[in-house]
Amino acid sequence: MPFSETQRISHIRELQNYLHRISQNDERMPVTIPSGLFDRRTSEAVSAFQAIYGLPVTGQVDSTTWDAIVAVYSDIAVTMPTMIDIFPDPDYVINASSPKITIEILQSMLVFFSDSFENFPKCSIINGIYDAQTQNCVRAAQALFLLEPTGFVDMQTWNTIVRYINFAVNRA
Repeated sequence: MPFSETQRISHIRELQNYLHRISQNDERMPVTIPSGLFDRRTSEAVSAFQAIYGLPVTGQVDSTTWDAIVAVYSDIAVTMPTMIDIFPDPDYVINASSPKITIEILQSMLVFFSDSFENFPKCSIINGIYDAQTQNCVRAAQALFLLEPTGFVDMQTWNTIVRYINFAVNRA
């Protein structure tokens, strides 16, 4: 029985998530963005994986390649912290209609910035509501990192904030 379009996209996104995690642990692997589309970057990542792990390089995922990807991912997954997958797709934007927990995580990071930078606006509320204070703090973070200050969190803004926090935490 063939897969539905939704199932096909979900399977591709799962593959891309595995390849993305593997690339975080192996600099020889190109980074994939989990989009659900088997694009050129995904094919290049599959080809690189196949070359690194001694498989025939086709850029396509057969059962041997899939099993090898899952095995490598499984080995890495138990040694790396689990990521929170906030973005269901690359075009998602965190805003007032986002889940409360997503907004609370964002607000927690903004409180960290508020406590870390003297010239950063006061961000002290973690309530899961994307209110004016949250939007102003997002704009301040975007300006701090030379991003367009929209007040809404796209994947680029999120990744920049998380990278800074990871850097700050690992320096402490």
